[in-house]
Amino acid sequence: SIKSEEKRKQTESEFLNDDGLKELQEVFNSQVDVKSIKSIKESDNV
Repeated sequence: SIKSEEKRKQTESEFLNDDGLKELQEVFNSQVDVKSIKSIKESDNV
């Protein structure tokens, strides 16, 4: 869709900004943390 294409372009331009890159990295890192925490909890339950 056009909307997702615009969003992708916006994301790419933000990605080229240093602030955008840092923000993306923080979001990515927090997602990774949540996933690793979940997997740790799951392995504890075994």
